[in-house]
Amino acid sequence: MRLLCLLLPLIFGSCGRPVVPAAAAKTSIDPVPWSGWSDALRISNGVVEAIVVPSVGRIMEFRRVGETGGPFWHEAALHGQPVSPDPAEWRNFGGDKTWPAPQEAWPQHWPRAWPPPVVFDQSAMSAVIAGDGMVLSSALDEATGLRCRREIALTAGQAEMVVRTEYQKVSGEPVAVSPWVITQLHNPQLMAAPVPQESSPGSGWVVLSGNPRGVEQKDGMVTWTRHPAESAKIGMDGSRLIWVGAREVLVIDSARQPGAEYPDKGTSTQFYTNAGAQDYVELETLGPLVTLRTGESCAAVSRYRLRPREPGRTPTEEAAADALP
Repeated sequence: MRLLCLLLPLIFGSCGRPVVPAAAAKTSIDPVPWSGWSDALRISNGVVEAIVVPSVGRIMEFRRVGETGGPFWHEAALHGQPVSPDPAEWRNFGGDKTWPAPQEAWPQHWPRAWPPPVVFDQSAMSAVIAGDGMVLSSALDEATGLRCRREIALTAGQAEMVVRTEYQKVSGEPVAVSPWVITQLHNPQLMAAPVPQESSPGSGWVVLSGNPRGVEQKDGMVTWTRHPAESAKIGMDGSRLIWVGAREVLVIDSARQPGAEYPDKGTSTQFYTNAGAQDYVELETLGPLVTLRTGESCAAVSRYRLRPREPGRTPTEEAAADALP
């Protein structure tokens, strides 16, 4: 199918809205005003829809059609606000985004260990509509010679979003990078991660930061709930993360590659819980850590599946229902 391009007027100037032939379109992609941003795009397959805001470089919503909200958390106080490269004013918009991992290497490339690199966190991205999906692309990061590219699509007739996150090496010296995807979500009733059969006994999870309270490993799953008073993070070596809310369940899959090297103590999936009034959690996935040379790239694919809760099931039972591939 021929490439269809939409250059957003607010950021890139106007080239007119592309017309997708109705007979060929499996999804609809439309500009919509959303929470104060005039450049938002809605992609829908009639079952679920995603809201993408290129001016902040994020997927801000993933929900069932007809719903006013979904599992994704976003900071209402920042609705409609622009990105800010000022390190003294880090703007946590929420939603789903990507940063280059490992975080411990950031000071080698940028003059700060926190907040995240400006190009990948506080910069607008270009938006291109390609076939039945869309692509977000960052500017070139001069420090590393990297740019990121995210292909976003909905599976026809299903409550599923597929996102391919790619880091491309355009210039400069070789650099090690892992595609890191961070999805910020409302505080759930439970987070769960199946423990791979190949994991060593008792090694289903590791502490990455803070003092994670209440983590349990039982019946082939790691489960955790957010503690309101302390931020913490754990990592696992699996491929699936499960978020159990009051009304729905979100499953995120990102296949772990056997034998590959991963950052953060070898973890490929991670949970983060935020303390305080911003009561969100993060479900995070990482691709293999690869040293890229000019002209090379690395990528990871994430699948997001949304389903309603089953009546009468406990949060643990809901998680267990999605624990197997």
